[in-house]
Amino acid sequence: MPERFMPYLRRNSPAWLAALAAGMCGMQAYPAVEADTPFFNEPFESRAAIEAREGKVSAGVEFELGKTDNAAFFDSGAFIRLPLSDFSAEGCVEFQELIEWPADGPKFRCPASVLELSNTASTNAMRLHVTHNGRQYGFSRELGVRVSVPATNGSAIAETLSGACLDWADGQWQKIAIAYKLGGAPSNNEIRLYINNLLQDVCRGMPAGTNAGLFDTITIGAPGNSVRVAVDNLRIYPFWPEVDSRPRNLIRNYSYEHDSNADGVPDFWSQIGAPGKGYWGGAPGIAPESRGLSRRTEQESYSGRYSVHMESKALGVGGQAITAIYGLEPGREYLLDAAVKASHPALSLMVCPFDMNGNFIKEEKKTFEINLPPENRNRWVLLSGSARPPLRFRAPAGCRYANLYLLVHDCQGVYWDDLYCIATAEGED
Repeated sequence: MPERFMPYLRRNSPAWLAALAAGMCGMQAYPAVEADTPFFNEPFESRAAIEAREGKVSAGVEFELGKTDNAAFFDSGAFIRLPLSDFSAEGCVEFQELIEWPADGPKFRCPASVLELSNTASTNAMRLHVTHNGRQYGFSRELGVRVSVPATNGSAIAETLSGACLDWADGQWQKIAIAYKLGGAPSNNEIRLYINNLLQDVCRGMPAGTNAGLFDTITIGAPGNSVRVAVDNLRIYPFWPEVDSRPRNLIRNYSYEHDSNADGVPDFWSQIGAPGKGYWGGAPGIAPESRGLSRRTEQESYSGRYSVHMESKALGVGGQAITAIYGLEPGREYLLDAAVKASHPALSLMVCPFDMNGNFIKEEKKTFEINLPPENRNRWVLLSGSARPPLRFRAPAGCRYANLYLLVHDCQGVYWDDLYCIATAEGED
């Protein structure tokens, strides 16, 4: 158990401590599937075996030693297309993946899919794409699962699940799993993304596809941009895995240790950067570089190597740093915490929930105003030891994700580190 998690263990009930300890150690997983029989199983042992099943293998695919025995290695643009003769509307797609990240990380984009489920018999069909991508701000190594559902007006309704690839390295195999309930009433449809058995994101309430909207083809390939990918042990199981309810930290890159393109903007955080490049509101007569700063720094840290330093340099000037919180369960309560070092007494955080259409659920916005006691200024403290009442919010009905805002204003400055968003135990006081 990392030392930075110990404050939580000291102030919660024994029953919750055991659950939290397991969850924080990465134990949140769905049950092992090896004992269940997949209705689709492709180990990628040879080209001949795939073609015997009427699969198509393009040039640029090699069968080399992989996770277990052989795997399919794809050069940029290469693919394998396999027919899917059976498909359950409820199940789990699972595969092992190895990716060789490009040297020019800041320019890394993968517009094509690593894996796609589609229906070739219908133009009006559901699609599921698995791809790696980065964001315009807060560049990151990210795995995305995009689900497109045709709408009656000819357009498509799409939703993307997001998973963090912060610790991925060349030459290391990762386990991807996508659990799904599709083809039913929207209230019953759900998609979950797991990486190495850890739940990353959940999307509930997707519109139902048409009768022809489920899948008859699987396409696997390299996502372009000179990226080499390997895939092994692709399986589809006709069961719906249970979610482990033990709490986990939903803040990605919570200690600011990851910055994939070395631009000073922590992965999965936006509007943090060199002076003048972040968002600074108010005081339009003040030059941007004189309004304030918000940057990743090695000058101070509560744990690890880095923290984020935010400082307003003028009265009437406010700044913010933002991260999106995925994996929230509507109706459940969550606890926020952070390590801070501030020279002023007043701190502010804000949680803004959004629905699956990206609409702000304005009436459920939660703003926290914290006043540090004099003895807690100019030294690292946990907000949980200073904020009264504790920083809690409940994810509203229909919540898809929430944005967490760290706020600073009026000549104030603060260092932030080790942020947490953890589900409270049911019935906890």
